[in-house]
Amino acid sequence: MKIAVIKQGALGDLISLSAFLLPIKETYPEAEITILASKYFLKVYTEKLLYHHFYCFDKHTFTWKDYIKTILFLRTQKFAYIFQLRYGSEIDDFVAACSGARNRVGFKKSFFSIFLNHKIDFGTKLKHEYLRMMDALKVINITKKEPNSYFYASNEDKIFVSKFLLENNILTKKYIFLAPRASSVSKEWLPEQFIALGKLISEQLNFTIIIDNGLGKDDFGKKLTDAIGKNAYLSPPTSIHQFGEFIRQSALCVCNNSAPMNIAFAVNTTTIAISSLPPNLWGAMGKNDTTLYPFDNSEKWNSYAIQANDNERRLILNKISPEMVFEEVKSKLKI
Repeated sequence: MKIAVIKQGALGDLISLSAFLLPIKETYPEAEITILASKYFLKVYTEKLLYHHFYCFDKHTFTWKDYIKTILFLRTQKFAYIFQLRYGSEIDDFVAACSGARNRVGFKKSFFSIFLNHKIDFGTKLKHEYLRMMDALKVINITKKEPNSYFYASNEDKIFVSKFLLENNILTKKYIFLAPRASSVSKEWLPEQFIALGKLISEQLNFTIIIDNGLGKDDFGKKLTDAIGKNAYLSPPTSIHQFGEFIRQSALCVCNNSAPMNIAFAVNTTTIAISSLPPNLWGAMGKNDTTLYPFDNSEKWNSYAIQANDNERRLILNKISPEMVFEEVKSKLKI
């Protein structure tokens, strides 16, 4: 069985895709899976454990000629199924509709979805991304009550992180990992709020903190680490898989509603996600996770948050205080 999967989106979206691919590999180990996504997919999925082929498909760089080439490629492959997993994307639905696949699967949203012969309709209320993918799996007779995710780390990645912890006398599962960056500035809790939270943890809990240093291209993480002071350590520059291993070995991850939240779910680390978006749609998925969102889950406030511009999302995030997050940290650590 040949399956194509279209998955546009940022890093977190690509990480979440493992929750869709895992059940297919488990149920249909003989299935040949081709992924159509941006080049960042290859940074996340360095090992071909969940797929066989990759085709670069990037809305940010593609011209109409590129889309036509993609359609021609799909038609030559004669896929049994194509899954278009980007909810509401007109161009992605158009490509899937023209793919020539016998079964064209997507969501009942855009105009071009009328050309899909398996349209997933969940009514007027939007579902969480992970749950939407679980609905799509039903088309190939896979029923999952809860999503499971996966994030790869090599032995070298594990040794890299363990060496850093050993050199700094930090025990596995005895530190809190702070990930203050996000895919866009409007998703980021302010640095001074992370600093205030870090000081509360350090001074009142005497708990070790590791702050993400990303690729080490700027001094953002260093400024936070220096400002927190006692018990705060800056991680070395990391690859995405080493970054994930730091989260895996932590007791708790505190992050924005962005890729680290999805990684934490995949590596089974408890997460506190700080969000300007409704948790039932874009929140952390782990059973012990918490998504801090300053509004109640009413249609009025959710509609406002979803439609908010970047400045309004920043104001929403600012309603979440360091003290609120600190109380949640104590609850997670059972202090």
